[in-house]
Amino acid sequence: MLAGAAAGAGGLSDDRCAQPARHAHCQPQSDTPAIALIGDSHAAALAANVADDARRQQKPLFQLTKASCPFLLDATRAIPQKPQHAQQCLDFNQRVLPIILSDKIDEVVISAFWAAGLSEQPGSGFRSLRDPAQDNLQALKSDLDTVVAQLLAAGKKITLIDDVPTITLDPLRYSHNRNMPLRRTLNSWLSAQDGAALAAERTQQLQMPNASVADLLKYYQQRGVRVLSLQETLCNAQGCLVTHQGMPLWYDNNHLNPYGGEMALGKNW
Repeated sequence: MLAGAAAGAGGLSDDRCAQPARHAHCQPQSDTPAIALIGDSHAAALAANVADDARRQQKPLFQLTKASCPFLLDATRAIPQKPQHAQQCLDFNQRVLPIILSDKIDEVVISAFWAAGLSEQPGSGFRSLRDPAQDNLQALKSDLDTVVAQLLAAGKKITLIDDVPTITLDPLRYSHNRNMPLRRTLNSWLSAQDGAALAAERTQQLQMPNASVADLLKYYQQRGVRVLSLQETLCNAQGCLVTHQGMPLWYDNNHLNPYGGEMALGKNW
């Protein structure tokens, strides 16, 4: 999806800009340099939050995202079940590159489901075009080196966002069971029957993001890149928030909704 700030209100299913287009909601017309949000569906899930930040700065927002397609230039994400995806992703990112290098953009926010590109399956995950012998993590690092270098050379401010945990339960059902009175009563009764605890706001039924990727992203701080963690606010020793003050924080098990994004990023990030 190549979409502007308006797409944030449409949720993850908003596909008005599934192909590169110059519609106002895809690439807003403005003399003010804009923020560009790039990456895959995990970036798209944060669109409303990045749009809020853009409004605070009185800037337009370009949303340049494609599902399962992190922003890479000399590498891509291979999905064996979808053999055409790797080239489609590469082509999409090559269309995005001149937009974010142009004078229309002065700030780039990059987010992705980074862990999805780390795969033990041969031929899957992040694949380097320059050095096919590289493993997934090496391919990611060498390409992020290229991306960061090009954007910094073009004078862009860069924000890299680390990934959220993957929740191994249905977060919406979890939230409904906790926050709807009838469901809460039924859930409490059923839990008492099988000895399970009543659902709390946090869960430990999750998989944390790959530590190697987190370390890699932090490495770019020494190059002047802002690196944000989504898990630092959401998670503590008791687990990660699934719901807060009666409100669900997730679209599904690995995409935050706008309220969850606000909880994770803060209102003035």
